[in-house]
Amino acid sequence: MPSDNTNEKMFELLCKKIEASNHDVMRAIKQMDNKLDSVAAKLDALEVQYTDLDNRVCALEQTTQSTQHDVTDIRNELDIAVNTIREENDRNRRKNNIIVMGIQESNNSDSTITDLLRLIAPNHTDASHERVGKPDSSKNRPVRIMLPNSIIKRDALKNCFKLHNNDTFKGISVRPDLTKKQQLERSTPVQTRSITNTRKQRTEAHDHNDSTTKNDAMEST
Repeated sequence: MPSDNTNEKMFELLCKKIEASNHDVMRAIKQMDNKLDSVAAKLDALEVQYTDLDNRVCALEQTTQSTQHDVTDIRNELDIAVNTIREENDRNRRKNNIIVMGIQESNNSDSTITDLLRLIAPNHTDASHERVGKPDSSKNRPVRIMLPNSIIKRDALKNCFKLHNNDTFKGISVRPDLTKKQQLERSTPVQTRSITNTRKQRTEAHDHNDSTTKNDAMEST
């Protein structure tokens, strides 16, 4: 049977082994903690980089949106400028022309145009002319007459009163050669005046009815 001295030595040896093992465990835990701290530091650095990258993306998106808005504004301005130039060119192309409505499309149409010009532009009966639009068997296309300048056109329009009560030109009308925008600009005030006149007539009729009613009441009294 082992002596007490032997038991103590074995116990001391066991304690040393346990202590050494504890040291190894603690060393491993410390190494693990260091690794975890390193991973945490790297994650923090990645988070900072991600935040910075996200901020840059947001700034880039804002810049892109601003650029898109600028591009859209520039395109709109260009469209307006192009449409304005086209409108001015179209008006300039039409400024010496007149449009004649109601001339039948037949072999005698040229002679009718010549007779009309004798009345409204007697010195320019040979003015060039053309039909406007595609042929349509259900109606007569307008005739565009190209006069030499705007003064002759103005005088021709003034002379259109000579067409009134003239059976030769019954159903025929003459107007300036206008762009669609000009036609819209000219038609809008006319419509407005028509509406205003209608309201005025209704108001006057209402006032007249009220006055009549009052007079009738006074006569009855």
